Amino acid sequence: MFYYYLFCSLLSIFLSVNGYEVTLEQNGPIIIGGTINFWAKINGSNSSQYKYTWTDIKRSLKESFVSNQPTNDWNLTYTKGKDSVGTYFVELEVCEHTLFIYWPCTKHQTIFNVTDDINGKIEFLQNNTVQSSDYVSNYTEVVHNISIKSTDIEFLEDNNFTTVAFWFLNCSYYGMSSDLVFRYNYTTADEDTTVKAVIVAAKLNETSNLTDAFSDKPGVEGSWNSSNISTTVLSPWPDGSCQDSFIPKDPDKYYGYFHRVVKPRRPIQGVRSERE
Repeated sequence: MFYYYLFCSLLSIFLSVNGYEVTLEQNGPIIIGGTINFWAKINGSNSSQYKYTWTDIKRSLKESFVSNQPTNDWNLTYTKGKDSVGTYFVELEVCEHTLFIYWPCTKHQTIFNVTDDINGKIEFLQNNTVQSSDYVSNYTEVVHNISIKSTDIEFLEDNNFTTVAFWFLNCSYYGMSSDLVFRYNYTTADEDTTVKAVIVAAKLNETSNLTDAFSDKPGVEGSWNSSNISTTVLSPWPDGSCQDSFIPKDPDKYYGYFHRVVKPRRPIQGVRSERE
């Protein structure tokens, strides 16, 4: 009994002086089929050995690692046709090796989404600078760029998908680009415009040209002229509805839907003093 109380006293002292924190990070959301990465870092611990136990709660997957490093990582892949899209939780339990056992332990959770659609955002660039807001100068060309999340890019490239973007201003079709870039001058100040883009990704061995991405779908015809090339495609919105939920999908392709409001304004001119 004496040794039991001695052990409890020593453990209590150890717990009080060896408190530590765990930082848990991840790079979600990811598209279905892709791989998500998790990183853990222990701060404020001097233990020589740790036990990391990772758990995907929804799929009941668990994996443990023993390491002498205060950092650990874990990867999960969600397979299309096998796993479902939606919200997932991953739990990490970290234990220190103390007095012949792994103790004390701490648990942390992180939440993320697995999506049907390609993840990313529309960026506005002027003079090679990404604009931090929706406001742009009406004197300078705006470069619209779709920045896809790195995890989704990795998945698409590893599986031999190629992508094109179809661009719309206030639901009117303005063109297609394979580099996911669209250039336009908003010359009228104070006239806000809704920019929409639809990305379509298809297997390289299925088609070398994605201009037919919507050719078998009902929609509104539009044309794109560049470098003396005229390409006719169909708008993905049936009857010009401009609602993403109404876009018919090909199950063999991946899609991404992006929108943002651009707000052209006149640049602020320098104020001249009366002495000049």
